[in-house]
Amino acid sequence: MTAIGDLDRVDCWMRAVAGTLLAFGLIGCGASTSPCQLAAEHVASCLGETTGTTTGSCDADGAASILAQSCEQITGASGKFDNVITSLICRITGHFCPTPSASIPPLKYGEASADQIAAEASEFEGYAMQIQQVQRNNQQVHGGAIDRGFHQKTHICVQGQLDVDPNRPDFAQFGVFAQMRSYPIWIRFSNSVGYSQSDALPDTRGMAIKVQGADGYAAVQDFLGSTAPTQLFPDAKGAMEYALMNSDPDPLVYPKYLADNPSIALGVAKYATTFPLITTSLVNQDFWSSSVISLGPRAVKFNYQPCQDKVPLDFLTSEYLSDDLKARLAQQSICYNFRVQFQADTGSTVATPIEDASAAWTTPFYVVGKITIPQKSSSDIEEESAACASMSFSPWNTLAEHTPLGNTNRARKAIYEASRANRQGH
Repeated sequence: MTAIGDLDRVDCWMRAVAGTLLAFGLIGCGASTSPCQLAAEHVASCLGETTGTTTGSCDADGAASILAQSCEQITGASGKFDNVITSLICRITGHFCPTPSASIPPLKYGEASADQIAAEASEFEGYAMQIQQVQRNNQQVHGGAIDRGFHQKTHICVQGQLDVDPNRPDFAQFGVFAQMRSYPIWIRFSNSVGYSQSDALPDTRGMAIKVQGADGYAAVQDFLGSTAPTQLFPDAKGAMEYALMNSDPDPLVYPKYLADNPSIALGVAKYATTFPLITTSLVNQDFWSSSVISLGPRAVKFNYQPCQDKVPLDFLTSEYLSDDLKARLAQQSICYNFRVQFQADTGSTVATPIEDASAAWTTPFYVVGKITIPQKSSSDIEEESAACASMSFSPWNTLAEHTPLGNTNRARKAIYEASRANRQGH
């Protein structure tokens, strides 16, 4: 029970509204257990009107639980006054009941146990050796120096800005998004494979950002997005095996691997036809976290959604993605809305699992910030991209409030560290 205050602190007209609300709930909504009536009673309680049991206080959990059924559901109840009730409930409760976000879970459902996480350590050591083998394979097949195990080719890497959205919900105000401020950031666009290939060839693309001064001081926070909303495999074991087979210098290994694993071959085909492996322009493209991170006490996925109108591109050359970015930035800034979606408040891991990176979430998105890349000349882009070349982007460059979650992310810590060490000659 959360105290709201005495009637003396509530304007007379607001008390009248609460009384009217309660009357509408009793008269217009019919059944005594209807959402309209119950929500009206809770609002009246918030405002200090008696409901027969409580005066001057608000059963915040009860009110929020009822209101979480959504305005649309309340509107759908029977009774001619429902639209009026809906409007008033939504407006008043937002001001007087402190937990309108009850549909957002306070816990992370379905995390692996401490024992399960401890047992993963030896597996991750194997993945670290595998990614270094992938790097050596890529070097043998494609030439050049040992480079990034994934996302080797940079389209551009430039400086920009992340502005925290003033209208972000209170339940999203953690970590980077805790305070209203602007951050300097680096933004790196890339192809996903661990070697350089033509932009015209099918591939998922990456957009990683590095937030500087993420804690107000020197800390950095990396957010890694991809054009695929989910990953091909639920966990790191399948992903690393696939990467190793796909990079093998023997051209017969990968086809044989797919032939021996028809379910994987089917998954690859489905993946290739579901997500945009050839995109017209990266400024038109959504990017997704695919795996799960923390936002304070809750589990989220995130998304970068383009702000600008989509403009078609009618040419595909080996460097068309970077050429397009440079041409657009020479004329104007580009931007993306930074959005988060929360794990469903069901206590179930079926709809929004943490440990299965291949599962899509369908929960609503909330805008928490805006990424902007200002207009730049080609020479500035080249200079900034050169300065960025040695940077490392990892989900484990993180604040505690954004700790990565799930098997895939836990494995990425060992994999990314091994990849970085290998390309730096350690």
